[in-house]
Amino acid sequence: MTVPRDNDILLQKGKTYCFRLLRIRQRSQAEIAQRLKQKRYPSKIINKLVQYLKTLELINDQQFARDWIKMRLFKGLGRHRIRCELRQKGISDTIIVKTLSECLKSVDEAGVVEQIANKRLARYKNLEPSVLKRRLYGYLMRRGFEESLVLQSIQVIDHDHD
Repeated sequence: MTVPRDNDILLQKGKTYCFRLLRIRQRSQAEIAQRLKQKRYPSKIINKLVQYLKTLELINDQQFARDWIKMRLFKGLGRHRIRCELRQKGISDTIIVKTLSECLKSVDEAGVVEQIANKRLARYKNLEPSVLKRRLYGYLMRRGFEESLVLQSIQVIDHDHD
């Protein structure tokens, strides 16, 4: 009978931990590595585990970015906010730019901004126009939309209320 080495035990524990993380939600390669680092796994083990998960196609940064973008667009977030979130998740700028442009081809961003703005107006109906515009501007900018789209949307609303 062979006695398991420390590395084998660490690898097995690491696999179990990674599977648990991936059961909760899809993760980027950097997120997995970061979580393993927090658990004080050695770099060599982290690299082996990441490679193992990539081989099984359980982590794929391009697919992760695509799914993340679709989910965040559905929640009404803009490209700037989504880009920041993906960077925080350790996705490379190359993947972010390529995937964002692919996913946004089928989205009418101006329409989305206008729809969200109109929805938000109900909360602001009793405010004076300058306060309403300022709050709406801030709200839409925090959601990550481009300033030109936000200003365009506020202008449309301004004309509707004249």
